[in-house]
Amino acid sequence: MTRAASTSRHRRAVRGLTLIELLVAITIGLVLTLAVTGIVVVSESHRRSMTAVNDADQSGAYAASVLDLAVRSAGSGFVQAADQGAFGCQLSAAAVLPRSTAFPAPFKNSFLAGNTASLRLAPVLIAKNQSDAGSDVLVVMGGNGAAGDVPRRITSAGDATTLKLDASTGFNANDLVLVSRAGTPDCLVESVSSVGTGTLTLGGNTYTASGPTTALSSFAADLSTYVTNLGSSGAGNALFQLFGVGDNSTLFAYDLLSSGVNAVSQALANDVMELHAVYGLDSNGDGLLDTWASPDATGNPAEAAKPGYDIDTVMANPAKVKRIVAIRLALVLRDTNYEKDMVAPTTLSYFGDLKNSAGTSLAGTTTLATNATTDVDARHYRYRVVETTVPLRNTLILTAP
Repeated sequence: MTRAASTSRHRRAVRGLTLIELLVAITIGLVLTLAVTGIVVVSESHRRSMTAVNDADQSGAYAASVLDLAVRSAGSGFVQAADQGAFGCQLSAAAVLPRSTAFPAPFKNSFLAGNTASLRLAPVLIAKNQSDAGSDVLVVMGGNGAAGDVPRRITSAGDATTLKLDASTGFNANDLVLVSRAGTPDCLVESVSSVGTGTLTLGGNTYTASGPTTALSSFAADLSTYVTNLGSSGAGNALFQLFGVGDNSTLFAYDLLSSGVNAVSQALANDVMELHAVYGLDSNGDGLLDTWASPDATGNPAEAAKPGYDIDTVMANPAKVKRIVAIRLALVLRDTNYEKDMVAPTTLSYFGDLKNSAGTSLAGTTTLATNATTDVDARHYRYRVVETTVPLRNTLILTAP
């Protein structure tokens, strides 16, 4: 009996887990696994959201800095020739401008309504809703020549390849120069092949024999013609660019002086869904911004006879170009992470603090959903609106007291 009792106790001591105990352990393990998995899933979701938002913020900051630099320097090289026929003249540059075909995407379908040859010289132009994606197109022009951007007058008659000035200091071979004349609708962008004492010899790939209405020989023989240095062509000093939003929420730039049939727009930044801009005006010539104008037919109501500031009207009126002393930009950014829930509002707004000369708000909106309860894809992404005001430093020279 003693041995049997001892054996029974030993068997009970080494029998292991019962089925119930095993099931309880498995259940606890599953609960813990699910809890940890849930934490990991939520953490990963937050990480993806934060990464996407940060990427969009970085893209927006970069896009804003590129546009700020371009607009801030707009007009460099030729603003002091504004009254010598530069502002509003029809650009001619070899076989590149005026352009007879559409610009590449995203400036292909709507920009200038297909009349690409009508492009005129100005520090900044805004083409409202004319990118292929439906937002604004920004036209920015400027150079970086020597001698303080001072235009030089023709002092004696030259010919179709020679310009004669009082001095050629500051000019170098391969520089681009702007040839203009008050009262003449054309202006020519020419390449300098060599420099002599008071003489510029023109030639090279950018040589332009004639504009639509005026030949270079006519400019060269007229003592009212002015020559403005835009800087070295090889160093990229002359920046004549288009900026606009295209496919896949990408901000593009296009060099207006690009040559060749395969010239394409360059992608600058992702996650930029829309670009919008309005003009800041100095309406009385005191060097101070005193009103804002939308780039459309409403423009500046204070100019009752011709209030419009749409791109065609601005290009045709050099006086309007001289009034533009700043640009307010708005970039609508969208991240790339699709959220399970609708995290965006139905509309986004910008320019809410701006009014034109009649006191009318210039606030704009981007509609993401027409119905707040509609489950649409657009509201499953996160958005940012970045606004910045950029002064046109070179144009302010013309209006400063």
